[in-house]
Amino acid sequence: MNKVFLPMGFVLPMIFTNIKAIRKVIFIGFLASLSIELFQGFAGLWIGYNYRAVDIDDLIFNVLGTVIGFLIWKLLYEFLKRNDLIIVSK
Repeated sequence: MNKVFLPMGFVLPMIFTNIKAIRKVIFIGFLASLSIELFQGFAGLWIGYNYRAVDIDDLIFNVLGTVIGFLIWKLLYEFLKRNDLIIVSK
């Protein structure tokens, strides 16, 4: 699992207050991962040497990491809000 996508699922709802639904977070994680995989594929074609493999497993695990990060955020959000450790806008 890529180490970038777990924090992405955790940080997206904190930075953007309009992203509270898991569908939006999954969609953003999917688009980010897909763009990386497409860039790797096109870069390999452009260079003429496939230095990085484009793999569907990377896409799946990156989205899974985003979901896990979001679920961790959901669990910690309730704890932090209940103990007044974060500022919640109304």
